[in-house]
Amino acid sequence: MKTLLIIAFLALAPLLTMAQLPAWPDSSGPTSSGCYRIAVHPLTAAPPLQPDMSQETRDAYLWLDSIMRHHFTDADWATLDSLRNLDSIRLIAKYLYALSDYDPVLLQEYGRDAPNLQPRYTGKPAAMIGYLERVVGTGLRDSYANYLGSCSYILHVRVSGVRRDSSVEESSYWPLVCIEATIIDTIKGQHLLTDHCEDSSKLGNTCFHFQYSAGWSKTGSDMNPFAMVGTKLVFWPDAMGWDAVVPGGEYIVFLTTVYEDYNGTSSFFGIWPIYGWCRRNLPCEEWNRIRSEK
Repeated sequence: MKTLLIIAFLALAPLLTMAQLPAWPDSSGPTSSGCYRIAVHPLTAAPPLQPDMSQETRDAYLWLDSIMRHHFTDADWATLDSLRNLDSIRLIAKYLYALSDYDPVLLQEYGRDAPNLQPRYTGKPAAMIGYLERVVGTGLRDSYANYLGSCSYILHVRVSGVRRDSSVEESSYWPLVCIEATIIDTIKGQHLLTDHCEDSSKLGNTCFHFQYSAGWSKTGSDMNPFAMVGTKLVFWPDAMGWDAVVPGGEYIVFLTTVYEDYNGTSSFFGIWPIYGWCRRNLPCEEWNRIRSEK
């Protein structure tokens, strides 16, 4: 008998070999707080076309590139705000999905730093992408379309190791649960951030890592559902808790890649369930758990 848990934290590449560049003016980032950080070399071209991109992904980057060079008038914004043509909205949704499915880290680097390489851009692509996601959500009247489109990875994983990280108590992410897993199947994500396994004797020595905060609320509440009682951490029933993910378990996880820091040579990204950003623009619900027995 086998139990498969599908966990949706709802509300919401191989490393690129590139030349080293000086830090961008806004790339200092927050001090990292998390179990795992993966280094990625910075952006070197805008748009960042790659040899292994599908034609659809290339078209999506060229489409976004042309948008970023356009000087929008008030009439242009009004037209976009009122866009309800389903064919147009579906095309935007298809392009946004292709961009994030190919490599969400590359897309985030482009979204943040492209104007430093392309002075003809009228702003940061990240802001335009967020705006277009809202256009799609409004036009389709379905926030879950944005949820799937903006999600970095959707993976079927088997957890091989879980540990608690109590070294960042002053962080807003504390208390942390650090997860090492192997990927059974990829539902979304062509280029995945992987790293060395904590146990270097594992076959291939390549593992997938992500993390979550045991203190997050299952329903997306702004109240932290835990407290320190003396030296003991006590969780309310609404808290994720330490054991939301356990070794040996199989899960379908919805994850986002998060820029955390820059050291003058590489950007650093962590991987988190998208639940952590639910309060911004996605519906929050309790976890969906679908059990199938085999």
